[in-house]
Amino acid sequence: MSRRGDGRLTAAELDERLEAALSARTVGEPMPLAADLPPVSASAGGATAEVEDVLRIGQRFSAVERVGR
Repeated sequence: MSRRGDGRLTAAELDERLEAALSARTVGEPMPLAADLPPVSASAGGATAEVEDVLRIGQRFSAVERVGR
């Protein structure tokens, strides 16, 4: 997989990595897909998830019950 010098992916490479990540069967499989990308810093304007950015979806009227934590 080739990257441009500034750490950005081409559209074709992004599609390839997204397909591989979405078809992963274990948590560790997507890790190598981002290993060669530069780290994102808050000062660079990169998007990082904060606790308040997490969306919780509540489901009602379902036969499925949550057990445990």
